[in-house]
Amino acid sequence: MKRNLFLLLLVTICTNAAAQQEKFTKFYDEYWKNAPEKDAKYRVDFVKADTLYQTTSYFVTSKKLEGRSTWADTSLKKPRGLSTTYNEDGRLIDSSFYFNTGSAFYRYHFHDNGKLRAYYKGDEKGNEKETKGYDEAGNEIKDFIFEREAEFPGGRESWIKFISNNVKTKVPIKNGAPNGQYAVIVHFIVDKNGSVTNVEAETKKGYGMEEELIRVIQKSPKWKNAVQYNKPVNAYRRQPLTFVVQ
Repeated sequence: MKRNLFLLLLVTICTNAAAQQEKFTKFYDEYWKNAPEKDAKYRVDFVKADTLYQTTSYFVTSKKLEGRSTWADTSLKKPRGLSTTYNEDGRLIDSSFYFNTGSAFYRYHFHDNGKLRAYYKGDEKGNEKETKGYDEAGNEIKDFIFEREAEFPGGRESWIKFISNNVKTKVPIKNGAPNGQYAVIVHFIVDKNGSVTNVEAETKKGYGMEEELIRVIQKSPKWKNAVQYNKPVNAYRRQPLTFVVQ
């Protein structure tokens, strides 16, 4: 009787352990935004183990490895532990390690010739401790910027004020929207020169709300462009806005 009970418990434990692993796949475009498979640049295979998600990503066209990482959730915005990224010829591009807070402990980025291009060290609160950059010959670059987010003139508060001051909140009322709250989302790109481009709606709430938010964002003055590894880069942004009709 005791032996049978032991076997039953063993089967139960193994079954529960297997049930904890959840596997699924998602597809993303070049800006790591969700995309249908036919339009995707990356395929990401997720495996959930306990509370974390381990991912292996591939280039859709070549089916070659793009990277391996661990995340706190499926948003791909909360990294944990070691993360590596490769180009399509198999060369290591990035190697990073993240605290449980999601902040980077260290990050290494490499040139095409394999030499170190950039180095970053930070703390658990996201504060930068040390940054260095090098050219392809290995010479250190002065005043090197590892990464800098795109920024509206005056910062986030000024951006929110710009949206609030320019959106015509009565647009849905004039277009006959029923009472309620309508959360709309518009995404856009801040290009290398700081100009706002590719402004598009993600939601379809109607009654002119997406069009109104698009109109305002298209009026935006130039931003301070994003920088990565000391070079200007495009930055992808999403802007939610809730219209209240009552």
